Amino acid sequence: ANPVAIKQVMLQVLHKLMSAWATFVSTFVPFAAAAAVVNKFYPMKTTLCFLSVLTLFGCNQQNTAESPNIHYMPLLAGEVTQHSAILQARLTHTDTLIFEDVHDPEKLTQADVAGKKGIARFEIATQASYADPIKTKWLSASSAHDFIVKKKVDGLQPGTTYHYRLVYGEDSLHTKRSETHTFGTLPAADTATSVSFVMLACLHLERFYLGGGFGEPSSW
Repeated sequence: ANPVAIKQVMLQVLHKLMSAWATFVSTFVPFAAAAAVVNKFYPMKTTLCFLSVLTLFGCNQQNTAESPNIHYMPLLAGEVTQHSAILQARLTHTDTLIFEDVHDPEKLTQADVAGKKGIARFEIATQASYADPIKTKWLSASSAHDFIVKKKVDGLQPGTTYHYRLVYGEDSLHTKRSETHTFGTLPAADTATSVSFVMLACLHLERFYLGGGFGEPSSW
């Protein structure tokens, strides 16, 4: 059995038990006391209706607790084709990178953003309102993969702009959503359209940029 899946099921069961108890204490007990007062002046049938309405109202309240101490950076979409794209993000302890001197390799390494264990999934939709979105399965962010979550999404339509976001947290019961990003799939094979692209290099910062300082060759 998958340990992550087992843990999520146990957390969900515990959450439901705690929610049921909280609902009873915070909702039913005060309403029952109010019903006792009402019953002095109105028939029992009216009192039961009163209790039913208020209890249903209390049970339908949503738990919106979030994981405040978990963040993500960055949110990426790559290897886009006509029908698929790979989405990626990294869960972290903070969303801010602070360092004193960009020319000091040791300080820059120490200022690296630490990853954080958690779970996440991607939501994709053709509308910014996320009506009828595609939802990936829950993905585990762990140290084995530098706390990176990555998923290939198939079944997309050619020449279409997609909105995507990350739902993430320490567990599936305490999550929050990222900001929305967009990407576009490649046009259909029988479509003539203009294309623009950017070329860039992602060289090793410490070795090639900091190795010898400005204008000096690397000593590595």
